[in-house]
Formats: sequence, structure tokens, C-alpha cells
Amino acid sequence: MTDTWVCVIGGGKSQMPFIEAAGERGLNTVVFDRDPDAPAKDIATEFVAMSTHDTDGVIAYLEEHPRDLVGCFTYSSYEGALLTTSAVVDRFGLRGLRREALDRMWSKPEMLRALDSAGLATPDWTVTSDPVELEEWVARHGASIVKPARGGVGSVGVAFVAPGTEGKGDLLATACAASSGGMALIEGYLAGSEYSVDGYVSGGAAVVLSVSRKSSLGAEGGFVMAGFVTGPGAIQEDVASALTGLAEPVLSAAGLDDSYFSLDVIESDGVLFVIDVGPLLDAKIDRLLHHAGVDVYGVASDIGLGAPVATAPSPGRAHALRFIYASERGVLEMGSAGRVKTESGFAYLEFEKAAGDEVRPPESVADVLAWVIGSGSDASLVEADLFRLDLSDRIVISS
Repeated sequence: MTDTWVCVIGGGKSQMPFIEAAGERGLNTVVFDRDPDAPAKDIATEFVAMSTHDTDGVIAYLEEHPRDLVGCFTYSSYEGALLTTSAVVDRFGLRGLRREALDRMWSKPEMLRALDSAGLATPDWTVTSDPVELEEWVARHGASIVKPARGGVGSVGVAFVAPGTEGKGDLLATACAASSGGMALIEGYLAGSEYSVDGYVSGGAAVVLSVSRKSSLGAEGGFVMAGFVTGPGAIQEDVASALTGLAEPVLSAAGLDDSYFSLDVIESDGVLFVIDVGPLLDAKIDRLLHHAGVDVYGVASDIGLGAPVATAPSPGRAHALRFIYASERGVLEMGSAGRVKTESGFAYLEFEKAAGDEVRPPESVADVLAWVIGSGSDASLVEADLFRLDLSDRIVISS
């Protein structure tokens, strides 16, 4: 173990693999989490029971306890944790997510303006908190999507509206409430296939680790994500190449460097529209990449060290992930993780929730209780296998 440290904002289950990867590289970890019994407490070199949203407190602690700090990262989608991470990076001159880039991406209108200025295709959009303006927009543009204009977690506050939709004002209010800026973004609805482009950028060079086709529960399900599929048979080769080619110009427009990234893209009428840009990988894409043999968790530490980051997905293999949600409110009584038999092979079941946790039908991806991951030679077959699975004997929910 060297005397070199990385700061990790958050010590929950999602952070654990990143902290373990840092230790494998001989790095010490100082981990901040408000839960004094956070999972990372037992594996961190130093654990500090402090909220990830307490930016001033975290910086003060690091100043009062100086060390050879080479990086700071988080794997939390909460704005407070991301703001703290960028503040530490800026204050100590580290490689990582900077506040200027975070502000641009976290404000969807600002990000869309940057993309528009760079000549990239984006949907028609406007910002409002006024129900009358929403009605006028829908009357002119037809079907649209309402979402938080700043921040937001998963698909919370995201809704489909059309001229005949009842309760538009309530949907707008929900989006505004989920926005840290109190405003909603209204986008013209685009019909087409949705994709996620995920990877990292280091020293200005972007590396795409995964181009995946996304599926959702549809408008009636609040556009909550249903899963991803990547590899042979998932995406036409020319589309996959074009999606990969979006990374450099989009990240340049975002001003993002030394970070993971995720691009949300919709192909509609042959045009690739950039819908969103974020400084993390898409939901649970890290688990899919890990399953595919990618050293995805070590990237954050290697960026901080300024070390070459050599990682790539397994060639010639298809991989799919399906999210599992509860169909009713209740308590997760039993969940049996591990290998699951499918029609043509095996999948692996992993849990987000633990026995005794309350569960509910999905309002966002934050309500996921588990997921299954499978691999094979053809993406469509792997995906179909996962969505045919009956997991009633592996997941029991009591009312």
C-alpha cells in the first residue's frame, strides 16, 4: 500500500466495487457517507461519517487532515454528491469531474444550448413552470415529454403529454418539484430507437466501452428503463459506428474530461438526436460491463493517477440486462441471487433491494429491486431469454 489517497464520496453498495478497485491498485481510500454503518466502512482505509451533500464539511475535513490526494470520485446520481465531488476536484486540483462541466450537464437547457451551438441534433425544447405555456406548447408541437430541467434522478418527474392528456398541470408540477431549479423542460416527442453510449474520457480522449440499445416500459410506464442489450445483433453496424462517433463532439460541447460519461440518444427518421449527457455510466451499465469482463471499476482510480486506462469489452459477445420491478407494493420477503436457467443457457440474478426492504411498482429506475444479466452469441436471443424469465420462485414479495 502506498501513501497515495483517493477520496470517494459515498460508501453505499454502488460505491463498493470502486473502492475495492482502488485498494487493488495500492491506493488508500478516504470515504464519506452519512450512514455510520455504510457498507464501505469495513473496506475503506479511512471512513468519515459525514453527508455526501455536506460540501463545506468534506473540504474542511480534507484540509484539516492533509494527505497525498490524487483523485476524488463518486458513483451517486444525487446532485449533492456530484457537487461535493466537483468541489473537491476543483479545490485540490485533481483529475476528475469539474464544477463547470457538471453545471453544464446538470442543467438540461444549458447542455442543450451547448449541443445546439456545436451543430448536434437535439429535440425541440423549451423551459417553463407555467401550465398555460405547457398547453400552448403542446397545441403547437403535439406529443411531448415533460421532465425536470435541472438534476433529477432516473425517470422521476418524466411524463408523456399530448393534446388530449388530462392533468397536464399536475404532471408539470411533478417535474418542477423533481428539479433542483424548480423548472421543467418540455421536449418534442421523438419516436424511434433509444440508445446509450457509455465510457470514459481521460486527458481529452474519449473511450466508448458500450453502445447499447435501451428498452423502457413505455409512456404508460413513465418511460422507466426496462433494460439494455449490446453486442452482435443489437444494433446495425452503421448506427453503432455513428453512435460511437458522437462521443468526442458531445463531450467537447459538455466540456467534460477525466470522468465516466453516458449519452442518451434517440434515432428518429434516420437522425441521431442527443437527449441527455451525464458524468456517470447509465443505470447499472457498470454491472453489464463487469459481467462482460471489463475492468470498469478501476477506471476512476486510473484517471486520478493519470495512469493509462486499458480496458475493453469482450469481443464478439452479446450481453443484455433486464431490470426487475415489483408489480405491487409490499416487502421483499425473499430474493435468491445467482445463476438462473434460461431457455438457451444461463443468466445471473443480482439484487438492489434486500430482504425486508419495501418495494413498489416502478416510478423510476430507483425502484429497481433486481436485475438479470445474460450473454451469448446473438443479442436478440439473449434479450428475449431474459424477458421470458419467470422469477417467481426466486423473488417473493409479501403484501
